[in-house]
Amino acid sequence: IIAQLSLWTQLGGSVGSAITAAVWTSTLPSNMAKAGVPADQITELYSSPVSIAALDFTSPIRQACIDAFNMTVRPLFVAATAISAICLICGIFMPDYYLGKEHNKVESTDIAGKSVSGDADRQ
Repeated sequence: IIAQLSLWTQLGGSVGSAITAAVWTSTLPSNMAKAGVPADQITELYSSPVSIAALDFTSPIRQACIDAFNMTVRPLFVAATAISAICLICGIFMPDYYLGKEHNKVESTDIAGKSVSGDADRQ
C-alpha cells in the first residue's frame, strides 16, 4: 500500500510538472506581450527572472511582468484546486473498512502467529 501511494504520488507530481512546464513555456511570453512588456525585452526577461527582480519595484515593466506571471499561473491554480476538490470529495465518500487486529487476514493470525477471531475485537 505504501509503495503504491508513493508510486502514484510521484507519477502525479511528474505529470503535473510536465503539464505546468508546457503551459508555462507556451503562455508566459504571449502574456508578457499582452501585459505591456516591450517586445525587445521579452526574451531577456523570460529567460532570466533575476533581471525582473533587479528592476525597480515601481517600474512599469516589472509590474507588467508580475501581471503576466499572474495571468500564466491562474489557470494552473484553478486546475489544481479543482483536482484537489475532487480528491477531497472522493475521500469523504470512501467506505470505512474495518481491518481488525489480525496481522494476516487470510489465515486469521496475529503478529505472533496465534489464531485470532476476526469479529471478537470488533467494536
